[in-house]
Amino acid sequence: MKQKVTWYVKPLDSHTNKVIQRELNGAEQVKLKTNLEKPVLAYQVDHAFITRLNDSKYDLHLKYKVYKRQGKDSLANEFSFSFLNKKKKQNKL
Repeated sequence: MKQKVTWYVKPLDSHTNKVIQRELNGAEQVKLKTNLEKPVLAYQVDHAFITRLNDSKYDLHLKYKVYKRQGKDSLANEFSFSFLNKKKKQNKL
C-alpha cells in the first residue's frame, strides 16, 4: 500500500515568509515533528507549490527548507534537491 506524502516548507527569513504567506492566503504554520530533536514550524503545502517556489528561488531571493513526511504518524525529514540536479545532469548526457 502506497503511503501518502505530505510536504512542508519552512521559511528561513522574513521576506520568504511574506512571499509564502501571500501565496497561501495567510495560512498558519504547523508544528512539525522531525527526525531532529526540536519541532519545526512550517507551512503544509502541496508538491506543485514547492515546484513553483523552487523555480522562483533565485529570482525572488527566497530562503527556505523543505520537509517531506511519508505516512500519517511518521517523522518528517528534510528534503534535499541535490539528487534532482544529478538526475538532470545525467539526462543531458
